[in-house]
Formats: sequence, structure tokens, C-alpha cells
Amino acid sequence: MDGAPLPSEKSRLIFQRDIKRGRSVRRFFRQVLGFAATLGAYFAISEGAARGLIDGLALDVGRLAAILLGALFVVRAVVYLFYALTRRSEELRFYTKGFVWVRGDESFKYPYPEVIRYREGGRGVYIGMRPLLQWGAHTLEMRDGTIFKVKPYHGSLKRFADRVRPHTAYVTAIQIGQTLRSGQPVQLHPDLTVYPGGVQIGKREVRWIEMAVIMRRQSLIIKSYNPKRKKFQRVKRYWIPRVDNVGGFYDLAQGTIRNHRERKVAPAQRPAVQKI
Repeated sequence: MDGAPLPSEKSRLIFQRDIKRGRSVRRFFRQVLGFAATLGAYFAISEGAARGLIDGLALDVGRLAAILLGALFVVRAVVYLFYALTRRSEELRFYTKGFVWVRGDESFKYPYPEVIRYREGGRGVYIGMRPLLQWGAHTLEMRDGTIFKVKPYHGSLKRFADRVRPHTAYVTAIQIGQTLRSGQPVQLHPDLTVYPGGVQIGKREVRWIEMAVIMRRQSLIIKSYNPKRKKFQRVKRYWIPRVDNVGGFYDLAQGTIRNHRERKVAPAQRPAVQKI
């Protein structure tokens, strides 16, 4: 897969984020000081008006500005206090061959082949890679059962998915392929199960040779060839945040579908054997 690390490639940093609880505490106190300064300005404006130093219009404008600015400081102070009380210090370092995650006094280090489930459940509104609003989380489940969630406060979820998806897709595609070769199915969604011969969508089975798989924006689309209409028709559309290992399945499906079609075409292209 494009972007997947080669065995000889040197591991390089692709995503990082440091979260310090002390930073949130310092920001909380800065907001408190800002609110105190705004409150002082409000009383100074009122005192100036009482002494006739400020006219009525300037008084109203000054008071309104102080109230709005003070409210902003209060909201920000509450947010930073919440962060300070609920979030632990964390360090995230994702590389092309694995990642390191430090939570307080705990440190975890995994290569990507240890990832058995990756779900892109984080979404948002972005300008380029810069988030304006984010929700949900990207989830990585490891072979030993440890679960990591990359949440909005860890940074741009879109950037994280863009950088990490190729590497998780590469290893999960291999894992799905190994499971199928052993004759076992793989369930990626309550309504999507992958079998050695194709996929089952609800009660319908679609073989690899008659299938087309598309990823478009937030959707995974599976189509089946209709010989009567001579075109592919959609069987099911899945919302990507609800599908496990969607990148690995997509990569596996593209290769498997191509192999099945090539095997079907190959006999027709062989020259006829002439009897002597």
C-alpha cells in the first residue's frame, strides 16, 4: 500500500501531541486574572461616570464591553479548570513503524502489527487540516487488549487519520487476509462479514468477482454487478465511523477483486492447444 513502511525504512515521526495538566492550570489562573482586570475596569468606568468624567454613551459601551469580555474570561476559566481536573498529562508520538503513548507514569510502545482494530470514529469541521469543531475519537485496539482513543483535545483528528491510516490499513489488511486463508470469517460491522469467497451483507452474499468497493468521503460503498443492466449497483452504504478496519478491508478487497477477475480472464487469453 502507498505510504506503508518498507522493512528497511527508517522510522520517522508523523504525528505528535503533548498534553500537560500544569499548562491547563496556568491557563485557568490567567483567565481568573483577566476576569479580575475586567471587573476592575467595569468599576473604574462606573466610578468615572459617577464623577462626570464619562458621558452616557461611552459608559454604556464601556460597560457592555467589560461584561462581554468578563463572560469570555469566565467561560474560558471554567473550560481550563475542567481540563485540569479531568485530563492526565499525556505524550503521543506516532511514527511510520509504530507509536509511543505516555499516560502519567505509564508508558506504552507498540509496532503497528500489534494493532488488531482501528476505527476512525472522530469527525469534525475543518479548514484544510485545521479543526474548527471536532467530536468522537479514533480508536486503536491492541493485541493485548489495550485500547487507545485519539480525541479532539489530542489535535487535528483529520491530520491524525491522514498520517496514520496507511500504516494501520497495511497491517490490518494482512491480518484479515491471514484469517480468511485459515477459513475463518471477519466481522467488520454488525451487517458486514467478510468470508474467503466474498462478503455477506445482511442475508445477501456478494462474491469477490462480482463486487466493487468504493470509499467516498465518510462512506464505504459496496456494489454488485448486475448482468441484466450490465453495470454495478449499490448493495449497501456504510458510515465509516461505524466500520472496523475499513482501510485494511478496502486494500484487501481491491487486491482480491483484481485477482479473481484476472483468473477468470486468463484462461480465455491462453492460446489453444493443438493436438498432434
